[in-house]
Amino acid sequence: MHIAETIHQGVALEVAQSKLKECGFKTTLDPVKNILYADFVNAKRPVAMRTQVIVRFDSNRSVTEVRVSTGLIGP
Repeated sequence: MHIAETIHQGVALEVAQSKLKECGFKTTLDPVKNILYADFVNAKRPVAMRTQVIVRFDSNRSVTEVRVSTGLIGP
């Protein structure tokens, strides 16, 4: 899944969260800050790939910003 193509500005928060969960992300909602955090670790090898997503939303629960970062986790 290409996160930026699937979850973009104007998408309902519930849709964004559902799409992330479908792809195996663990999500945490912070309603005070209007942020949805998502984390996925592909740990099939000694060095794991980690993808983190931050989704900001407005008072209408529509996505306003999506940030994606990746990194490696290893022994």
